[in-house]
Amino acid sequence: MLQVVYLSVLANDGLNDWKHLSERLKKHEISVEHMANMKTWNEMLVRLETSQTIDKELQREVRKEKERWRLVLIRIIAVMNCLAKQNLAFRGSNEKLYQDRNSNFLDMIKSIAELM
Repeated sequence: MLQVVYLSVLANDGLNDWKHLSERLKKHEISVEHMANMKTWNEMLVRLETSQTIDKELQREVRKEKERWRLVLIRIIAVMNCLAKQNLAFRGSNEKLYQDRNSNFLDMIKSIAELM
């Protein structure tokens, strides 16, 4: 029981004895507290993967939003590649969106945004 208390101190307060860190970590990994927390963590992963959490609707929305921003990033990279391949300037004399004479980059982003 003394070992479990000592390992909790390791988890909460840290360690100054870096020379013996691997020994302490090995002891920590076989502790009852660590095993219980790993079991809880793994159960949570399974519930997240199978959408069995109390916030499953929120998790679905988070995944949907994540995918949306991933697609936005892909489009931005495509615009950058196109401008670079054509050796066109990214910047213009005006760096404000939806104004005249703005940059090639902003103009192409605006065109893509209108299609979405």
